[in-house]
Amino acid sequence: MILFIIVRGKILKAIFYDSDILSSFLMINKSDLLKKLFDEIIIPEQVFFELTHPKSPKHMKSKLKELIKEEYVKIHEVGINTKEYEIFDDIICEKWTKGVGDGEASAIAAAICHDGILASNNITDVKFYIDKFSIPLLTSSIILTKLFEKKLINEKEVEKYWREMILKNRKLPAPTFSKYYEKLFKKDFKEFNCNKYYKDL
Repeated sequence: MILFIIVRGKILKAIFYDSDILSSFLMINKSDLLKKLFDEIIIPEQVFFELTHPKSPKHMKSKLKELIKEEYVKIHEVGINTKEYEIFDDIICEKWTKGVGDGEASAIAAAICHDGILASNNITDVKFYIDKFSIPLLTSSIILTKLFEKKLINEKEVEKYWREMILKNRKLPAPTFSKYYEKLFKKDFKEFNCNKYYKDL
């Protein structure tokens, strides 16, 4: 089974979100930025459990549940006795390289099995898998860049959101958006297999 989503009227590979990237937008109360690009997003159930953990910020959990009720965020179940679960288990058990969290492992496994896109900011943890399986990778930085390039947000706004994410201890690769865009974006675009999908966002 191959999943697809509609992105601003176009069919695109399904994007499976890890906790860290979705929380980047939830923590600054800007999930509406995601709605400017995506008609829906998908999270594995393991990511849902991580984001709704008792220690997670209440406003983040509340907004996530609201997005699920709206059917904007869809929860994807990694079924037992499936190829997807087998890959998830292999990742957790460190078959290929060091283990990662359940949320990351489930998002990676889903992207592999459904020919999808992985959305994660934990580059160190996921880089091996995007290289091994040629998975396109979407990050908060790339999402903000696309919003900026499509003129959906202006330079002042993108710098504001970038700064707010950093203040909330979200992982971003540069202290400002301008430095990322000037020095790192082209490198990320190449290394993260972005040419396979970026133009369609």
